Amino acid sequence: MRWWWFGPSVTRQELERELVAMADAGLGGVEVAYVYPLATPTTEFGSDAFLADLRFAAERARELGLSFDLTLGSGWSFGGPHISTELAARQLHWEQREIGPVPLQVPVVSLWPGDDLVAAYIGAGSLQEQPESYEQLPILDGQVIIEAGEGPRIVLLGYARRTGQNVKRAAVGAEGLVLDHYSAAATQAHLRAVGDLMLDAVPAGLVGSVFCDSLEVYGSDWTPSLPSEFARRRGYDPLPVLYLLTINGPNAVQLRADYHRTLVELYEENFVAVCQRWAARRGCRSGSRPMEHRLPRSAATASPTSSRARGGAGRESPRLGGLPQPRTSTSARWSPPRFGPGCIRPPSAPPHWT
Repeated sequence: MRWWWFGPSVTRQELERELVAMADAGLGGVEVAYVYPLATPTTEFGSDAFLADLRFAAERARELGLSFDLTLGSGWSFGGPHISTELAARQLHWEQREIGPVPLQVPVVSLWPGDDLVAAYIGAGSLQEQPESYEQLPILDGQVIIEAGEGPRIVLLGYARRTGQNVKRAAVGAEGLVLDHYSAAATQAHLRAVGDLMLDAVPAGLVGSVFCDSLEVYGSDWTPSLPSEFARRRGYDPLPVLYLLTINGPNAVQLRADYHRTLVELYEENFVAVCQRWAARRGCRSGSRPMEHRLPRSAATASPTSSRARGGAGRESPRLGGLPQPRTSTSARWSPPRFGPGCIRPPSAPPHWT
């Protein structure tokens, strides 16, 4: 049973009442999730009071014979005040500029705070009549070098930009940037700030499993290590042809397939596997809940275990009749059964990327 802690303001009396009600109803356990407040909050996510309440609930659940599972973050997706701009989710952003035939040396500037120029390209054409092909431009000493040409030309600039996504529906104290799910450093920073805090307060022996409820990362399709990782895995440098992600041309299909295959591998290795190893080190017992994913909208369709495929998005799950229906500081909601060994598991089938 999904057990929402709103605020995360709770009282021991209410925690006790709802745990007893769920045990009396014959439920097997709870999945604790911490989200936005419904009233003036009385504590913050990660505070001593919050962690003490979490420990109390875990111990009482054990006494009642209920399993006790924890989400490793508040809201969606993982992130918070501990995620710096360097560890935040990023995406590729493209800009076009029409120029004439004269040679130019254009200083590299950030169009938006935090933008990094990844690559620049040039092709014969105009904004009205787009180029049929591009070639990469050299970037030397902070300048884009453009030699003389004939007629109008288009300069295509690819920037790495922060998505700006913040944790959605976060509990008080958990607000902040969403992490870069392709970066092991970002995942480790989150586990140190949130996961270790929880399992220091609630011993692994009281926890059935830890998991990621729903990925819900929007537009993230870049990480600083992507060019080198792409070259290592795919056998060629992506930068000379990276423009094929946004411009149709020869070998565009192959480049896009290789690009998103690389993203999938980085996600699995630097997020899923890092969480698995962390859970094993923390002595988390085997559970029966895999991770639930919603893949980046810019690159993927829902996987078989995503909230969309399971009907979780846009549909209210049935609630247990014996529990209160009004919106209180906690709320229980039915969760479909999940399967597989381990504290954290990836989807039962590989993600489907387009």
